[in-house]
Order: sequence, then C-alpha cells, then structure tokens
Amino acid sequence: MEVEENWLREAMKCMQTFPDKEGMVVFQDGIQNGRNAPVGLISRNYIKTKLNGIFHNEVYKHYFADTELFRKSVWIHGVKYCPTAVVWHNHFTARGDRKVAKDDVYIQSLLLWERDQEIFNSRKKDGFK
Repeated sequence: MEVEENWLREAMKCMQTFPDKEGMVVFQDGIQNGRNAPVGLISRNYIKTKLNGIFHNEVYKHYFADTELFRKSVWIHGVKYCPTAVVWHNHFTARGDRKVAKDDVYIQSLLLWERDQEIFNSRKKDGFK
C-alpha cells in the first residue's frame, strides 16, 4: 500500500458526512475503487454499535473478511466511497506502476481461497448471521 498526500484528511472529511459521523470510508485504491474495501477507515463505535463488535470475522483464514465487512456495511448504509482519499493497493491485478508480481505468501494463500469463498457464500445466504 502507498498513500497519497492528504489521504487521511480527505478520509476524515468523508467520515464527517455520515449523519452520526461514524461508518466505513472506502478509499480509491486503484483496483476496487469503492466496489469493495480491501482498505478503509472505520470508526470504533460503528463496529460496536452497528457490527456487533465484529471487525474481522475470524471464521476466514485469509480471504473474504473484508468483503463480508463491506457487504454488511453496504446493507446498513454505512459505507461512503471517498475518491479523494487515495491509498494505492499494489497488487498483481493492478495496472501500470502499481502492478507487482505474485509473491510466495500470496501463492501459498491461494490454497485458502475456495474454503473461505464457501464460508462467505454460506454466510451471505444467511445474512451474515
């Protein structure tokens, strides 16, 4: 990850636009750009009051915890995309200068993809309960 100047200031401005000044702010990351939240800013009280205290669901080994968090937040209208808060996600799916090679950690983690995806799909059907 690489941040652009004033990324946090911009994210905090977006956070202040929530009616109760708490929620999840999603950054421009060069890949998801608001369609998911591999990175973001989230208020502690939002986690406590709106997400039952669960930030990162430990049922996942590597994948989909961020997707569950994002989807739950979308359902309860707790997400704002902030394109002026730029936190680049250097990844093999990125374009241009942000594209990086798959490393050993990533390659090994692929063994967990199907397992975590099955858990995500099952939890999604049940409304992430």
